[in-house]
Amino acid sequence: MVEEYAGQQAGGPSAARRVAGRAELWTSLLSFARVNLAMSKAEFMQCTPRYFDALVTRFEDGLRRSESLQEVLAGQLIAMVANTGFRSFEDPRKASEFMPSEWRKVEIETPTPTVRKRRTRKAIADEVRATFGAFVR
Repeated sequence: MVEEYAGQQAGGPSAARRVAGRAELWTSLLSFARVNLAMSKAEFMQCTPRYFDALVTRFEDGLRRSESLQEVLAGQLIAMVANTGFRSFEDPRKASEFMPSEWRKVEIETPTPTVRKRRTRKAIADEVRATFGAFVR
C-alpha cells in the first residue's frame, strides 16, 4: 500500500488529506486534472508524469500570479482611499505600504558599527591637562 499526499494545489482544504492506496491516488489526480486543468480522462491517461507535473506547476504559477495581482490592486485601492479620505497625510501613501508581500522585502536597517580610533597617550594626557587646567587657574 502506497501512502502519498494528494491535492496539494495551493494549500487548499484537501492539502492535508492523506490518500492511501493507488486507486485513491489515481482518483485524486484524475479529479485534479479534470476540474483544475480541464483535461478529459483520455488526455489524462495519455500524458506522462513529467508532462502532468509541468501542467500542475503551470497551474500553480497562474494561481500565484493572480494572487499577487489581486494584492497589487487592493494595495492601490487602499492607498487611494487613504490619500483622499477625510484624514490627509503629509506625504502620499504608496500602494506597497498596504501589501503584506512587500513588507518582507524591506530591509531592516541595522546601525553600522563605528570604528573607534586608538588615541595615543600624548593625546589623552593633553586632553586631561586641558580639562583640569581650567580648574587649577
